[in-house]
Formats: sequence, C-alpha cells, structure tokens
Amino acid sequence: MNFAKKNPVRFLSRSAASSEKLPSDVNLTIVKLNGDEYKIQVRRNATVRQVKKVVESYFADQEVNWPLVWSHFCLAYKNYKLVDDADRTTCILIKDGVKLNFIRHHQPAAYSSLNYFMRERFAQRVQQLLCGA
Repeated sequence: MNFAKKNPVRFLSRSAASSEKLPSDVNLTIVKLNGDEYKIQVRRNATVRQVKKVVESYFADQEVNWPLVWSHFCLAYKNYKLVDDADRTTCILIKDGVKLNFIRHHQPAAYSSLNYFMRERFAQRVQQLLCGA
C-alpha cells in the first residue's frame, strides 16, 4: 500500500499549507464614539499594543494626548475589552474586516475610591484657602 501516491497533501507542513491561505495583514475598522469609522491595516498576529500604535499613527496630524485617551477608553471587539497590550489579535479571534469600537474603560474600584479621597481632600484645602480657616 503506497499511501503517498493516494494522498500527496499529507506531506505538506502546516505552516506551508496555512501560509498559502492566509494573507499576512488584516484590515480592521476603528469606530470612534461619535460613529466615525476609520480603516487600518495591521499584521495578522499583531499585539493589542501594535494595534494601538497604528491607531495613534493614523491620527498623528492631530494633537491627541494618547496616554490620557488610553487611560479612559479602550478598544473592544464583541464586548471584549482589549486592555492587555500583550494579547495577540489571533488569540482574540480578530479576523479580517472586523470592527473595533472605542468604549469607556472603567478603573478598578480601588482607584476610583482613591480619586474620590483625593478630590475631597483637595476640596477641603481649597475651602481652607478661600475661607481663611
């Protein structure tokens, strides 16, 4: 029984077979909060950080404070927040042509309570300065 003649595909490596089918880049659509859509292109196996860098370079002509933006908002795909910069798009199953939305990124409760404490303390100091107490 000569199996090689009956099934020549058996001898193809997985990487050779998959590289013929899949393009190396994927096209993504970024949807801003106001509904505007922008098309970007990233490597198929890009990290979330690389996707963010492409988004930042798309808006390079505008004055945007990106650390501030990323601290309040994140990209999301099917209600999954892309907050871990090390995640790869292939692991999240992001395919060619999908839409990534900007959504509000909530801080952990410890941070919000700390911010509340800081705001209250600042308000007390301002009140002391203004009232002379």
